[in-house]
Amino acid sequence: PRPNRPPRRPRVVPGTAPRGTERTEPAMSPPPALEAALDALRALPSRPHTAALLGALAASWLLNCASTFFFDATALIVAHTMLTKMYPWNLLTAPLCEANIVKLALDAISILAVSPAVEGQFQPDQFFLLAVVSILGSTLTTSTYRFFMFMSSSNNEYLTSSEWGA
Repeated sequence: PRPNRPPRRPRVVPGTAPRGTERTEPAMSPPPALEAALDALRALPSRPHTAALLGALAASWLLNCASTFFFDATALIVAHTMLTKMYPWNLLTAPLCEANIVKLALDAISILAVSPAVEGQFQPDQFFLLAVVSILGSTLTTSTYRFFMFMSSSNNEYLTSSEWGA
């Protein structure tokens, strides 16, 4: 053998580290928003109202995907609420009515982020009342806005298209 030959380097397989050079630093932690969502999911058994809202959202999404009638009866369509079909309940069901999976995910993340903090501040009956008042306030405001937009523009789209569930 030749005396000036450099020492042989160990063979490295892609995706592995040579012996003795493994990283000892901890694995990457998830982003703070994901960690907060995971913590909220772990806390669901102690937050029954949050779990109920998420359950209603998931059930509504599944039913909306399965049936156009259910979507028609729960989405906020101003003409259906009080004018043609008399579906006043969709003032309460509209915020939970989603047919788009991206919007469903955003709704679920919003519920997971906000609901536990609010649920901790109020008694169960107060939390329920706050949810109902918030839902009614937002749907009545949206319905009024869409009605006035229809009156000012004579565009039937404001009365016949869905505001939620699109």
